[in-house]
Amino acid sequence: MAYLKPLNILFYIIGKIKGFMFKHKANIDLDKVPLHLQDLIPFLQRWNIRDDITKDKFISESSDTEKELFLTTIENRKEQIRKWIDSLQKDNLNYETRLFIMLLKTYNDLKSKYFEYSVNLDIQDLEKIINIISKILHGRFSNDEIENFINTCRNLKVDEEAVFSYEISYSNQDSSLTILVAMDDVDSPDLYIYIDNLGLLKKVKDSVNS
Repeated sequence: MAYLKPLNILFYIIGKIKGFMFKHKANIDLDKVPLHLQDLIPFLQRWNIRDDITKDKFISESSDTEKELFLTTIENRKEQIRKWIDSLQKDNLNYETRLFIMLLKTYNDLKSKYFEYSVNLDIQDLEKIINIISKILHGRFSNDEIENFINTCRNLKVDEEAVFSYEISYSNQDSSLTILVAMDDVDSPDLYIYIDNLGLLKKVKDSVNS
């Protein structure tokens, strides 16, 4: 039986160099993890968090770099993980499989919080932002769509909100974009941008903040 204990030492050293330690240790039987998923074991060691209180605390203490690395990695591998889990007998899941299930749950919980960018701004800044997003998406929005977005937002009363949902493509990947505008105060809306693509969300944030 091949266990992960020797690798734990290596991961510990790597973690110390990067400024963190794996906090959720588990003895993992490599024979029970498919070869094509064994490179995910460091994430399994760090992110297999059972209870919500511990999970929230752990997420809040993790850096944006750590969270982005985790989300990006699992985003690209989640279908492989799910396909493997679905191929197993549901009434006889082993310890390692349950760790992967917890890993996906943590990913989903973190994704719902992390794939969001919010900012409070002046009403006149909305046109600037929608044009920035359109430029990043290579002219995704027509003049009519931009005009409809602006006019709808300008007609919002205090405590009203509007939601805009779009199917988009970025870097040859289909994604979804949702923009929520909430009129928190007169001519001072809160803008929430939800994108299920971390690279695109980061580019939007950097462009808006520049």
